[in-house]
Amino acid sequence: MIDYEKIERYCRGLMDEKERIQFEGEFNSNAELKAEVDFFRANMMDFIQHIKNEEERAHLLKTIKEKEGHFNAKSDDTKIIPIQRKLLRVAAVAAIILAAFYLFTPEPNLYAEYAIHEQVEIVTRGVDELPGLTKGVNAFNGKEYKEAIPFLQKYLENNSEDIEIQFTLGICYLETDQIEKALEVFNAQLQANTVFRRKALWYKSLTFLKSNDIDLAKETLRLVEPDSSYFLRAKSLLLELE
Repeated sequence: MIDYEKIERYCRGLMDEKERIQFEGEFNSNAELKAEVDFFRANMMDFIQHIKNEEERAHLLKTIKEKEGHFNAKSDDTKIIPIQRKLLRVAAVAAIILAAFYLFTPEPNLYAEYAIHEQVEIVTRGVDELPGLTKGVNAFNGKEYKEAIPFLQKYLENNSEDIEIQFTLGICYLETDQIEKALEVFNAQLQANTVFRRKALWYKSLTFLKSNDIDLAKETLRLVEPDSSYFLRAKSLLLELE
C-alpha cells in the first residue's frame, strides 16, 4: 500500500533529516514507490499546496490511498493494475484541482508547520561546561525555549566558537519572539560562511515568516540553492506564500 501522506510530507520538505534519508532509501530500492514519488512531485504538488486546511488535505490523501487499496483488492490481473493506478492518479489530480478550486478554508499557521527543529546532541565538549549545557540542550529538545536561553548564554560566554550552540540559541530567540536577536545569530552564520550557512538562510526566512514580513520571507526563500537540503521545503513554503 502506497503511503501518500508520507510522499506528500517528503515532497513538501516536511521530514527531518533522519526521516528523509530513511524514506529516500525506501523509494530508491522500490521502483513502484519511486514512480509514485516522481509522479506526485511532477504533477500533484502545485495543486495540493492550495488546499490550506490540514484536515481536508489529510482526508483527500486518505481517500486516494483507500481508492488504490480498493483497486488492488478487486483485481487479480497484474496486467490491469498498472492501468488502474494510472487512472487513479489522473483521478487524484482531478480531485485535487476541484478541491483547490472549491475549498475556502482559513490560513494555517505556516510557521508552526515548517519550523521543524532537529534535536541537539552533546558531543566532544568540555566536561566543565556540560552540566549547564546539558540543562540548556535538554530544555531546547523539550521545546522549553525560554528556559534554555540562560543556560546556553552562560555556556557561550566561555565557548563562543561553538557555532552549533550559537545556532541553537538563535532558534530559542526565534521561538520566544526575540526577532532581532534571532536575525543577528542567523546573519552572523551567513556572513561567516559557516557549515550552518544554508540552515541559517532557511531559518532567516522562517524568522521573517514568523514576524509576518512576507515579502522578505519570499525574497529569502528564493535564495535557497537547489542543492541545499532545505530546497524542497523552501519551494513548498514559497508556493504557499505566493
